[in-house]
Amino acid sequence: MVENQKIIFSLIFLLSLAAGLMATYFVRAVARRFKIGEMPDPRKVHKTFMPHMGGLGIYTGFLVGVFSSAWLLPEIYVQLVKQFGGILLASVVIVALGVYDDLKGLSAGKKFFGQFLSATMIILSGCVIERISLPFAMDIELGWLAVPITYLWLIGVSNAVNLLDGLDGLAGGISAIASAVFAALAYLNGNFAFFIVNLALIGGILGFLKFNRHPATIFMGDTGSLFLGLILAAISIRGFETTPGRIGLLVPMLALAIPIGDTSVAFFRRLNKGKHPFKPDKDHLHHRLVYLGLSHAHAVYMIYLTGAAFGITAFLLAQHYFLTGGIALALVTGLAAFGLKRLGFLEAERTKTYYGDRLIFEAQPMPGPLSVTRLIHKFLLLCVDIFTVNAALFMTWWFRFRSGWMPYESAPSASLVFEPTVMIIFTLGWVALFYMNNLYNLRWDVSRFDHLRRVFRTILFGVIILFVLTFNPAEPFSEGRLSLLIYGGFLLLLVSAGRLAVINLEKRLKILEYAPHRTLLIGNSTKARRLLKDIRQNPHLLYDVRGYVTREAQDKHFAGLPFLGTYDQLPEIIRREGIEEVIIAINERSRDEILNLVSRIDSPSVIFKVLPQMYDAISGLRTEEVIGHPLIRLFPEAMRPWQWMVKRLLDITLSLFLMIALAPLFLLIVLLQLLSGIHPPFEVQNVVGKHGRIFGMLNFATVNRQTGKQPLIGRLLYNSRIYKLPALINIFLGKMSFVGPRPETVEVVKHLRQKIKFYNRRFQVRPGLTGWAQVKYRYEEALKYKRDQLKQDLFYLENMSLSFDLRILMRSFLIFMGRKGAR
Repeated sequence: MVENQKIIFSLIFLLSLAAGLMATYFVRAVARRFKIGEMPDPRKVHKTFMPHMGGLGIYTGFLVGVFSSAWLLPEIYVQLVKQFGGILLASVVIVALGVYDDLKGLSAGKKFFGQFLSATMIILSGCVIERISLPFAMDIELGWLAVPITYLWLIGVSNAVNLLDGLDGLAGGISAIASAVFAALAYLNGNFAFFIVNLALIGGILGFLKFNRHPATIFMGDTGSLFLGLILAAISIRGFETTPGRIGLLVPMLALAIPIGDTSVAFFRRLNKGKHPFKPDKDHLHHRLVYLGLSHAHAVYMIYLTGAAFGITAFLLAQHYFLTGGIALALVTGLAAFGLKRLGFLEAERTKTYYGDRLIFEAQPMPGPLSVTRLIHKFLLLCVDIFTVNAALFMTWWFRFRSGWMPYESAPSASLVFEPTVMIIFTLGWVALFYMNNLYNLRWDVSRFDHLRRVFRTILFGVIILFVLTFNPAEPFSEGRLSLLIYGGFLLLLVSAGRLAVINLEKRLKILEYAPHRTLLIGNSTKARRLLKDIRQNPHLLYDVRGYVTREAQDKHFAGLPFLGTYDQLPEIIRREGIEEVIIAINERSRDEILNLVSRIDSPSVIFKVLPQMYDAISGLRTEEVIGHPLIRLFPEAMRPWQWMVKRLLDITLSLFLMIALAPLFLLIVLLQLLSGIHPPFEVQNVVGKHGRIFGMLNFATVNRQTGKQPLIGRLLYNSRIYKLPALINIFLGKMSFVGPRPETVEVVKHLRQKIKFYNRRFQVRPGLTGWAQVKYRYEEALKYKRDQLKQDLFYLENMSLSFDLRILMRSFLIFMGRKGAR
């Protein structure tokens, strides 16, 4: 019976698929014959007339699949009608509404009324969200909000799918993925009526997608998008209803995360820009992907992958794999947030600040061009890392306990070592560590030696952490210690070998990260001509120079390169040409000129390089030598992301500890101040912090304001520099750090900006309670010493590290204890 049932299910799917194919083919022919379709307009991607109403093909396939179960599986069909009868009747209304809209056009108000009518029919059939069941919490009783929430869900999802229909195959494919998740869960849970509805829907969609995949020959129109949105929203209520009115809504929300998320982002983005939230535009998720350089097909496939990731997460949670599902939910949520930021949807974020010789440049970060090849390269590295990390675990277990080469007292079972939860935790831990050390952002111009050195240091750090976490004082030399050493060795060997294999393969085939990179040349100077000659004579330099730009418009080629535009057109040129690297080869030696160019096209995905000059070595400009050619990279990160996190965590922890530990001393100082006539005991000094922002630094007051004199306690506080200890509060709040450039008052900064070149570079990081300039030159106030202190601050910015911070703190402590030159 089970085998016969599977055959019947397959037959239902094939019937719906065949019906969808034939109906779409027929509708396309009629639409072409009578010119029923869409003409190009600024909001559309297509450039010629395109027939629509392909949604009739989807609907026909759906109905054929559903009603074929009446004679193939009559018992299940009775359940289907009982569960979904009202939804099927409402689908007739929404399809009729879509057909009329595609033929004649409807105003937004009339279309909404039709959606409201269809939703009302569904609600009257008893399909209402009364209680929301969450996997990680108690049920949420909606009470009188039940009907409004149901309307919002039905009409909202219907419009979300309608708005997603902007690229060939996009809305249909995402709907098919969501329906496939519903179908899988329905089959596993034995809800065969729900399964047949989804099976028929998938068949109809796939039949339509044969004609709608890029380049499409027919669109679904509102006939299809309104139907798909409403039917998916409605059947998700019925399909995930555990008891009457009790619905697990998290699963369908995740399965439909793409249309729901895209519509939500568009709504708030328009509000943020002061536009009408329901006014259509050409700035949805799919529009941004195409705008940033992805091909039509690549944009659709990327959204498919994202939708599938959310669908798998929904499946895991619905099947009560809460640990795996929770991890997957955290991952897809984090990746979605990163994706929104990468696509530039977080327009309200802070502007980035660049500090030049004399000027300050504010730049709104623009989303750089997307590179499919770079994404594939990162994905390939990720897959290799996942494989090698788990292979190292297996090799360690085999070598230690199964090879017979090493004695042991007791061996863990394979089921314990390779338990899925253990493997997931190990894999995610190592991948996160690799990510925090930027091992997925290593460019083609980083030598293999440097690549392996970074991998070695990261794995060594991770193994040390494992040693610390698993240390048992009672058994410091247990078998586990030896196993960890072997595991670390296999990790180093396998991860390095895997990454080298990827690099060598890409280099040999000149693909992905090691394919020629689209490059823009800024300047048409003699040095630029020499650089081009060098690039062309050395094919291992993977620069595909597309053209050049200058300050003024040109009407001629330069060294065989076309003129692409002026400085003012840089953002559009970068986007249009998909530029990955920018080489600055101008005659100007001013840092302001370079930063003016960089600030115009600020994007984390675009690499800036300049010709090396003595100027760059002494200016404090953050640069990095690039192996293999005469260029240096601008603005590499001074520290890895994890180091910044540790630095901030140490600031918070140490400042909180010291404030608590020194509280009695603070009370004694305040008491002595009051007895000496220093009132109030604290003073706030306005100083310039990170990004040039002004904040109030808290100090102990040292002068009696009435007499203007400094009593004994004030002199002690000032000479020992204890008067600065209240700044621990500023460190705790994130305005300062323990180590960094010395904070200066607003007046001093205004003066020194005019006197000392590159002074603004000090504001790249938080100011510090102590710093390299202080321990080198103490606290001299003369201008000539200020210049030397600035050089040391720039040296610190170039060489920032946690170990360097520790060294500065230790030297500062020794100076404080010895009071050498302290003031």
